[in-house]
Amino acid sequence: MNKLKISMIAAVLFAQGCTQGPDIGKLDDTAMRKLGDEIIDVYTLNESAIKDWFDDKADFEAKVEAIRGINESEAKISAINKLIDEMDLVQLIDDVKPFDLEEKKAKLLAIYQARLDAENKTLTKVKAEFDAYLPIYNESKSAYEKGEADRAALSAKKDQLNKDFQDARNAAIESLSQVGIGRSSDLVKGLTKDWKFRVYSYNYSEKISKKSCRELNNATSGKTLTHHFYSDASIDANKTEISCASFIVSFSDSSVSKLGEPQLNAITNALNKAIINVNDGNQLVKLRNEYYKTHPDIADLHDRYRYTDRRKMEGLESSLKYAQEGVDRVALPSDQQIIDEVVMDHFRTVTMYEDFHINNLLLNELEYVSTVGSDGRFKLDNTEDFNLFFIHSKRKFNQKAAFKVIRLAEFGDSPLAVVDFNGILQTKDFQTITL
Repeated sequence: MNKLKISMIAAVLFAQGCTQGPDIGKLDDTAMRKLGDEIIDVYTLNESAIKDWFDDKADFEAKVEAIRGINESEAKISAINKLIDEMDLVQLIDDVKPFDLEEKKAKLLAIYQARLDAENKTLTKVKAEFDAYLPIYNESKSAYEKGEADRAALSAKKDQLNKDFQDARNAAIESLSQVGIGRSSDLVKGLTKDWKFRVYSYNYSEKISKKSCRELNNATSGKTLTHHFYSDASIDANKTEISCASFIVSFSDSSVSKLGEPQLNAITNALNKAIINVNDGNQLVKLRNEYYKTHPDIADLHDRYRYTDRRKMEGLESSLKYAQEGVDRVALPSDQQIIDEVVMDHFRTVTMYEDFHINNLLLNELEYVSTVGSDGRFKLDNTEDFNLFFIHSKRKFNQKAAFKVIRLAEFGDSPLAVVDFNGILQTKDFQTITL
């Protein structure tokens, strides 16, 4: 027997020895219900094809990584174009067009310009609203600030009257110390207490207008009160009242005998300040508390500012700030910035279809067997130990493909391989498979 015949017989015996399992398959009922709109193609699968695919995949990924390291724009574009040609994306993907740098730059610049125009339009609109409302806001704000300032001034005057009284009282206490009357004495202790200063008034009449506060008090009480200190009589501007202030000293307080003219004058001055603090101070408090009642025009604007204008202006200011930020965010980039963004977007085409190309690299290493029919049946190549389900959408773009390895030995001598969807692998998982 010659060598040619021996080789042919060996090939036939090898083929017969490798044949195992069924050559027809069918999806089980559960898999048929889950299939949906996907297409399942059947391919042969073996260790050699997987190894070649891993090598092709590693070479492709190295090229992608090399592009990431290129900084010069023209060189990067050239490398991307070359890789896209290798991936055959222009032919396979409708959305991928031949790359034209100037066209891409013009389109991107137009997008930025449109955004800028839109943001400027918004800014112009908001600024017009702001400018129109500003006089209204300023009117109520001015009235509000005037009202607050006027009331604060009244409070300040009241505070000053109280300070004048406190200063006069402290001066009286200091004058007592000059004649040896210390803070432990009843007189000084009394001077430190506001309630000890009694302010009262009489109805005005010419008859009593010349009398002192001591005389007025003695006349009304019917007795002479020697242990009282009195203020000067104070007649109001309208001549309706005569006000007095008095300070009572204990009869047992021997300090009184030590008082000289300066001390008596200092105590009288403190009493005079007490009258002013009470009478004028109360009037100032009344003016402050009733300010908006007596100034209704300011009150209306004051309330409008507090409850309407201020909040609306805050909203307009916020809108104006946001609109200006919007314009600043989309300021037209430089030519180099446009180029950099175009290149980045161009490279994104490669990374977007990375899994798609890796799937195609795999299919290029495999032999097509069949496609699962509408009845769930398909042919198998039982000359290989493994077949592969390649599950993808009806669209040409099969980025989201899934895989299932069919091990024919599992079906033994059965004439029909009933296949389920257990063990389905997504693209990333399948890329690390070992048979």
